Amino acid sequence: MAEAERALAEADYDTAVASYRKAYAHTPWNLRLKRALAVAHAERAAAERDRGGFTGLRAAERDLGAALELLPDEPALLRSLAVVLVEQASLELDPVRAGVLRETARALAPDVVEAAPLGSLALERRLELAYELAREGRLEAALDDLERLHAVHPE
Repeated sequence: MAEAERALAEADYDTAVASYRKAYAHTPWNLRLKRALAVAHAERAAAERDRGGFTGLRAAERDLGAALELLPDEPALLRSLAVVLVEQASLELDPVRAGVLRETARALAPDVVEAAPLGSLALERRLELAYELAREGRLEAALDDLERLHAVHPE
């Protein structure tokens, strides 16, 4: 347990999770270890979320899911997962998938979804890229991008 605590203090989340998991596997009745393992997962999720992008957010989602398997009714974990899902939705180009992510987040923490803007950051970035292409005189490339975006987002 000392190794896990040291690793967590040093932000070595992979080692912390592995060490707490090993200790918890030997003593699954130990509520302190159960909570410590969930916290280690949540800390790693926060670091992954800070990395950003789909990869970081999906990794954060997995870790928060693992933490919630241990502590399914923990409000802070539910809220954190909702935030991650809303952030994923904002990067998602597929409006159906974005809607599913937002609804899943709403079931976990409705206030998080209500406070989040509905726009898609990924869509905004793609529009900005098309605009830059047009400004550079690359009109055909800009139109191609806009046509692909319109096919996915006809509204």
